[in-house]
Amino acid sequence: MVQNMRHQYLGVKQKIRVSKDEFNWKDGENHWENFLKYKEVFGDVELDGKGKRLKKKMKKKKNIWKKKKKKMVLVVMTIIVARNWVKLKLEWRERMVGLQIQHEKQMMQMHAEACQNQLQILGVMARFVCQFFGSMSDGLGGGLGTLPPQILQNLQHPGGLGDKWEAGFQFAF
Repeated sequence: MVQNMRHQYLGVKQKIRVSKDEFNWKDGENHWENFLKYKEVFGDVELDGKGKRLKKKMKKKKNIWKKKKKKMVLVVMTIIVARNWVKLKLEWRERMVGLQIQHEKQMMQMHAEACQNQLQILGVMARFVCQFFGSMSDGLGGGLGTLPPQILQNLQHPGGLGDKWEAGFQFAF
């Protein structure tokens, strides 16, 4: 009922419009005898109130969607930053593992070279001992005499061990 009265009031107001913002209020009673009473009840209601309400609603919805869009952009940016961070972390770990493997290989090669050097020194010392203490004439060698050059040569192991060593091989001292 109130909606109908309001609708009727707005219809009469439309009829008495002189210009965009001016109305002939006295002419309103000619169209509807209770017009001025309803004007007091409803106040000076805008004619296109529905349009303005719709615009306000749409503006409100736009603001809500803008806020949602901002939040979504923040979430997406956070995900992208996190993904890039994980990617960098994995690349760093990969480089560190590579460096660790390279370091272990170098350490094994150094260890192998040290062992080879020790074997060479042992060979030289064995030759030295055999030369001085192993002669036939002095009797200290137990009658064996000096070692022949082939055996002394085999004690020295010239050349490196190269890459024939496996990655998991360790020396025990």
